[in-house]
Amino acid sequence: RTLVNTAIEKSPRTFHLNVLGVLQAGLAPTIEWGESSTFLLRARLMNTGVLTYILAEEDFLIGLGVGGQWRKYLGKGTQTGPYFGGGAELMYTNTEDAEGVYETYFLVPQFEGGVRWDSDGYFSAVGAFMGAAIPVSTGGYDSEDAETIVVGGLSWDVGFHF
Repeated sequence: RTLVNTAIEKSPRTFHLNVLGVLQAGLAPTIEWGESSTFLLRARLMNTGVLTYILAEEDFLIGLGVGGQWRKYLGKGTQTGPYFGGGAELMYTNTEDAEGVYETYFLVPQFEGGVRWDSDGYFSAVGAFMGAAIPVSTGGYDSEDAETIVVGGLSWDVGFHF
């Protein structure tokens, strides 16, 4: 008898989405490149998250974000096993109340950790992230009134290699 290596070579490019985003600050479609050390490019659609509307002191109109991140996987294989990483996101929010419309740009440095495992044709990952939304520009109100907000949450990424 001969043992045959049946490991399938996986593409170092993936697409994934944090499905818990609908309960938090919105869905964040993500493209990731690399094997054990990766780069992630992410967009955040804040209008798709319930928590965004709950936390807004005014009527929430629109929120968008774009970010880059580095991630290190400690498992064997492409993008598998425990991971940790960090990066930054630039977010824009637009709210209004009876007195006016307010715009804020935030820089959000953050770090994360979790674990990813593969299944046939797709993968799943669970993790947690934390950071701070630091206001860098405002419109419609004095920038001295803008506050840094501690952000964090849980992630359940579902995605596939392409």
